[in-house]
Amino acid sequence: MSLIVPVGKTTPLSCALNKDLPPLVRVGTVGDGSCFFHAIMHAISSDYREAETTEKQEMVKRLRGTVASKFKFQRWIELPTAWVAFQELFHEVLEQFYRVMRGTATEKDLMGKQLAQECIGTAEILKECQLVTILLDMEDMEQRVLPQVFADTNLDTLHERLVNTMDELLQGYLKEVPNVTPLRQIGFRILLGSIVKEAVTISQITAFKRFQHSLASPEMHIDLYTIDIIADILNLDVYFIDVKTSMPYRDGRECTHAKRKSIVMAWTMNCHYELITRMEPTQTDDGQDAVRVGYMFAPTDPLINRLHTYLYHPERYTTLFPDVRVDPKSHVFLAQRALSAASDLVDQGKYATPPSTLKLEELPRIYCEPDSLP
Repeated sequence: MSLIVPVGKTTPLSCALNKDLPPLVRVGTVGDGSCFFHAIMHAISSDYREAETTEKQEMVKRLRGTVASKFKFQRWIELPTAWVAFQELFHEVLEQFYRVMRGTATEKDLMGKQLAQECIGTAEILKECQLVTILLDMEDMEQRVLPQVFADTNLDTLHERLVNTMDELLQGYLKEVPNVTPLRQIGFRILLGSIVKEAVTISQITAFKRFQHSLASPEMHIDLYTIDIIADILNLDVYFIDVKTSMPYRDGRECTHAKRKSIVMAWTMNCHYELITRMEPTQTDDGQDAVRVGYMFAPTDPLINRLHTYLYHPERYTTLFPDVRVDPKSHVFLAQRALSAASDLVDQGKYATPPSTLKLEELPRIYCEPDSLP
C-alpha cells in the first residue's frame, strides 16, 4: 500500500478536526529530498504549479538558496544540531592545529593554519605554542578535556571552562619543565585563551557556513527546529497533519506559530511532506458549478483555530468546539478507511480520488491565491 500521493495527483484527507468544514485534499509533491520546499512552492506560486518537474526543482533550488542566505547565525546557534556540529568542528580544528605545530600539516588543514596565523605573531610565541601541544597533546584533549567540558557546559561558558581545564592540566606538566617562572605561567594561560577563542570562532563560523551550504542543497533533511526558523524567514505558519492518525502532529514544544498566513502539510511515512489544500464547491461568475481551491489559510480560519487549540491548548478544545468530537478510535478508523480507498486505486493503477469526491475533481477550479487572504 502506497501512503505517498504521486506527484501532481490528489487524494482526500479525513481529519476529525475538519468535520463540518470543506474537504481537505493531499497534493503529491516531488520527492527529491526537498519535499517540504516543494509543498511551500505549490502553496505560494501559481508559476510553480504550472511548471514541469525539472522547472519545479530549479525553483525549489532557488528558494532553498534564498532561505539559506537569510538564515541568521544567531538563529542557527539556537538549534540543537548546531551544538553537535560545533563540537565536531572544534575537534577538527584542534587536530589540524596540532599538525601545524608539529610540521605534519597538509594542504587540507586550512582551519589549523588559520588558527596558527591568528594566534602566532612571533617566533617566540611559536615556540611556546609548540611546547603547549607537546605537553598537552591531542590524547589529553580527547580524553581529559573535551568530553568533560562538552558534557556540562554551553557556548556561554565554553571559553572559560576550556581555558581553565586546559590550564590546570598544563600547569601540572609545566612543573617538570625547568625555568618556568610565574610570569611565564601567566603567559601560557593567556596563550591558551587566545588559542581557544580563535578555535571557537573558526569552528562556529565554519559550522554555520556548512549548515547554510547544506540547507541550500536537497540532501539536507529539514527537522522541526529548522522548519520554525524557515517559517519565520518566509513569514508563514506551518501546521502538520500526520497521515497515519489523520490528526495534527504534536511534538510537545512551545507554540511557534505567530498568527500569520498558514500552510497545512501532510506528514507521511516518517519521511515525506505533502501540501494539504481545501476544495470548496462554489460557482463561477456566470453561475457554473466550480471548486474553490485554497492553498493557504488565514490565521482566523476555523481549521487553523482548531489545529492551534488542539496543539497548544488541548484543555480548551471541548469547550471551544463542543460540536467537533475528537475520538481517537474514530479518527484512526476514518484515516484507515481513506487510505484503504486510495490504496485500492493505486493498486489498480489509478490515482483519482474516491467516488464521493470525483465530482469535485471534475469541476473547473477557482484558485484562491495567498494575496487574497486577509
